[in-house]
Amino acid sequence: MEPKRRILKIFNFLPVFLYSVLFASFVVNDLSHDDVKGDFSDIKSYKVTNFEFVEHNGPILTNIHEPIKPRDQRAILLQNYLQKQSSYLADYTDLIIELSDFYNIDYKIVVAIAGVESGFCRINFRPYNCWGFGDYAWDSPETSIREYFRLLYKNYYQKNLDTLEEIAAMYNPYPDQYIKKVNYFLNQVP
Repeated sequence: MEPKRRILKIFNFLPVFLYSVLFASFVVNDLSHDDVKGDFSDIKSYKVTNFEFVEHNGPILTNIHEPIKPRDQRAILLQNYLQKQSSYLADYTDLIIELSDFYNIDYKIVVAIAGVESGFCRINFRPYNCWGFGDYAWDSPETSIREYFRLLYKNYYQKNLDTLEEIAAMYNPYPDQYIKKVNYFLNQVP
């Protein structure tokens, strides 16, 4: 065999060998600790940097990240809808769903109110205030979404004002017209 070919074979094998040694050293290092506890046999998938272990039966090493969670279908459908509306809220649908679940507020109402108040955030009278809520001006879309959910919960839901009719009576000076407009978008939001 030619020396050039022999060197090329060594260089082709070397990264695989080094990567294997490095991975083995992490495994040996982690197995030497007694901090692996519990039955994790129901967990199906883990992601470690560029590796993925599937159908893992047995103890899990402590340096492996959390299980991979599939994206919430509501967020995907909402994102598609908001993209059609040319709304920057489309980039924050995972956050909207997360906060909706956290505060137990229907995300569809939040999105429908944004549709009525600002055309889904296309025309805001105050910075990032898609909901026409008070005199609030926020410094980013994420902050506005978080604060709006918090304020909606504090000012309405915490006081048991959790239907559209109850919210509209305090939210807008013309609640009957407002309810019709919000319901129009509520029927469209997925």
